[in-house]
Amino acid sequence: MHGSEIAELMQCFLEPVVTNPKFPALAKELQAEKGNVRGDESMCQLVEEYAQKRAKEYGEQQKAEGLIEGRKEGIEEGMKEGKTAGALETLVSLVNEQLLDPVDAARKANMSESEFMKLVQQS
Repeated sequence: MHGSEIAELMQCFLEPVVTNPKFPALAKELQAEKGNVRGDESMCQLVEEYAQKRAKEYGEQQKAEGLIEGRKEGIEEGMKEGKTAGALETLVSLVNEQLLDPVDAARKANMSESEFMKLVQQS
């Protein structure tokens, strides 16, 4: 069913008498149900059940999309942290092997010299 057909179908529920030839079965059922209290209650219940079902489906879809997006962001963040940790490890190693000055290594790590030297001492 296309968007315009759905709109036409929904419009049928707002009309006092349904005459749309595209939906003869609906027209017959609505005509039988409209105006009688049990029919109105039945229709309200059906609409409420449908709304609850759609809300649940939508919530599950949003949850699934959120999990996928969360995993993607987590992987990206993990890769970024891994690269940073690897770069720090390399700088510490170069300082320990006296191939790089600690001041230069701290600058490359965007850290103060004292912060960087704490990392060197921990290694």
